[in-house]
Amino acid sequence: MQDSERGCAAARERSSVAGSSGSVKRRSRRRWSAEQKARIVGESLRPGTRVEDVARRYGLTRKQLWAWRSLARQGKLAVAVHIS
Repeated sequence: MQDSERGCAAARERSSVAGSSGSVKRRSRRRWSAEQKARIVGESLRPGTRVEDVARRYGLTRKQLWAWRSLARQGKLAVAVHIS
């Protein structure tokens, strides 16, 4: 199985749970606080860090993390970046 196939399979497992009748039930969406988003975006902005890796670590899609980064660039999400 290729990496992309494994990623898709893992995403399907996280997003659905088989019910007792065999039907598939979707989990409710995760709600992220502004503080959590800011921390995750800040982590993704560190030098040498890949957005894909940070997104995967938190169970996000790359697209979602890029959207949060866009909000931060627009000043709609306050992010403190600690460079060490």
